[in-house]
Amino acid sequence: MTSLEFHNLSSYVIDRRRDFHKYPEKGWHEYRTTAIIFWELSHLGYSIKWLDDFIPRDSVLGRDLSDSDEFAEKERALREGADREVLRSFHLTGIIAEITAPRQGGTRGFRFDIDCVEVDESEDPERLPARAGFRSVHRGLMHACGHDGHAALGLAMAKYVSEHLSELSGKYVFIFQPAEEGCRGGEAVSRIPLIGKINDFVSFHLGMNVPSGLAALNPTNFLASTKFNVAVHGKAAHAGIEPWKGINALDCAAKIAVKLFQIPKAISRTARLNIGKFRSDNGRNVVADLVTMQCETRGIDSAENNAVFSEASDVIHDEAEGSGCRLELRIVGKSEEIVNSPELVNLLRSACIKTGHGFLETAPFNASEDSSLIEKVIRENGGRTLHFILGNNTCSGHHTPDFDLDEASLVRDIQLLAEVIRSI
Repeated sequence: MTSLEFHNLSSYVIDRRRDFHKYPEKGWHEYRTTAIIFWELSHLGYSIKWLDDFIPRDSVLGRDLSDSDEFAEKERALREGADREVLRSFHLTGIIAEITAPRQGGTRGFRFDIDCVEVDESEDPERLPARAGFRSVHRGLMHACGHDGHAALGLAMAKYVSEHLSELSGKYVFIFQPAEEGCRGGEAVSRIPLIGKINDFVSFHLGMNVPSGLAALNPTNFLASTKFNVAVHGKAAHAGIEPWKGINALDCAAKIAVKLFQIPKAISRTARLNIGKFRSDNGRNVVADLVTMQCETRGIDSAENNAVFSEASDVIHDEAEGSGCRLELRIVGKSEEIVNSPELVNLLRSACIKTGHGFLETAPFNASEDSSLIEKVIRENGGRTLHFILGNNTCSGHHTPDFDLDEASLVRDIQLLAEVIRSI
């Protein structure tokens, strides 16, 4: 890579990252982000496939989006710079982009998540996003996990491939995935027939407590997870005059919550269960007729996670039945453990050595990643997969209001990723 090309790609990454950061969009609502990515890739000569071409809208995990919501979100994206004709081209967000080199070769896949986190960004005027004018313009939405950097680096890699296509071989597939937060989008993407035809697949995550300038080649502790929503339906009644005529959904849900939190302790130290949201909208003088909960289970592998979820499901159903409540339980996201292919770990190590990029052999991930579902399909079809960590000295922990990326580290990562493309 010439110094001029490196300079141009560096500026491109920073510009794209700051643009995505300023206009964050939550999972399955990434209309502007998708439209911008389409515009960039189509001008680089890529063939674009929409998720609509493959995925039934009603089969997508964790999406509850009416047509009116979609219209409003697209109107907002239009005001923020998205192209109207592009926005009319798709309903499901996310893009699959393909380009083929003149020489024969295998199919290489690269995946980048594009959604944000539902967090209010800090208003501290000393933070770089505020000083440089790219702080989130959306209240309650923020790129607090680095997906703005993922998308920007993905576009830079796609640009590099396009500009060096005559030197490469085979097909290159760039997957810009919606709704990673909550592990919702990976399942949808994994169903696309093209996924099973990928020979080599690479994905990464920025930060994750690994310092800038280092890559963790073969991370551990990718937690399998199940995300689920629970609705407990009772029967309303006057809480003073005749409470016995009601069925108290809040009483039932509270008992469920107490029992759920006890489950991980009985299974293992690595088992996890959390209730992130517990809600009832009845007044104080009404026997509650509806309580909703947003929950998740996690485990060090799929077997452990399944054990936690199975026990949780039994508790929920048993308590609802005993209380006379009607129950709805809906899975809205999932992930599995990740096992990297040794050959691709070795390739990444060699790329680090060749470019002078520092590396660690491993580091704990300690979170869930729904690219695991895509990778599982690829491995089942004989392909090789790699998910690694690109270190970054983030200003704060992931999913916090002060989170921000070390942009100098993003720039250094470009040469490593270009070498991965040339080597794979």
